Amino acid sequence: MRHLPLLALLFLPGCGLFGGATDTADSAPPPTETCNGEDDDGDGQIDEDVADLPVWYADDDADGFGDPLETTSGCDAPSGFIADGTDCDDTNALINPGVEEDGGNEVDENCDGVVDDTCGPHAPVIDSAEPAFDPSFDFGRETGPAMTVLLHFTDVDGDVDRTKFRMWMDYVVDGSVDTSGEPNSEMNEITLDDDPTCVVAEEDITLAYGAANLVDTYTSVELALSVSDALDHWSEPVVVEAPLE
Repeated sequence: MRHLPLLALLFLPGCGLFGGATDTADSAPPPTETCNGEDDDGDGQIDEDVADLPVWYADDDADGFGDPLETTSGCDAPSGFIADGTDCDDTNALINPGVEEDGGNEVDENCDGVVDDTCGPHAPVIDSAEPAFDPSFDFGRETGPAMTVLLHFTDVDGDVDRTKFRMWMDYVVDGSVDTSGEPNSEMNEITLDDDPTCVVAEEDITLAYGAANLVDTYTSVELALSVSDALDHWSEPVVVEAPLE
């Protein structure tokens, strides 16, 4: 009969003291209760003692945006509470992050922390448009013939700190240009002032359009021009006759 030393007997792999199998079931952590409508830990209660409960925010004005200062926790949202907590005035349904800033009223309607960051619903007005022809306009990378238009425009809201321009062209000079279709040229957003505090109420700017493909065929063309403010409120187009010589 083979005898094992005592120490070897006590530490046989997979065996407990005296060679018995080790029971690991009692060392496993108990199931964690979560918000799922079930009794995860088997104690006969559902969704009790859940760690990291969801936070719910009061929505007193029922605008879909909750008050970050009035909260509660629970697996389910109580009546009048929602998951969003970004409202800056939960007493006024017209003030929340989903509202377009009205401007000019010293109220932060869209809750972005900036009062009157956009000033209002009015579109700019083009007060004057002075067309000219430049046979060697400097476009930066090259020079060439160009139709230029000096525009002066104003906005009662003062929000032309960022603007865009559209131009439609007509080869027939008859005092009207069809602006129902896509513009022939569209200049993307141009920043005229980095401080969006609604203080840019008027501006002069010169627009230039290449005319190399026109000068040999036409002596002039008509252009319809429109300008927008920072909120894409577009002005009524103005029509000018642009000389090509």
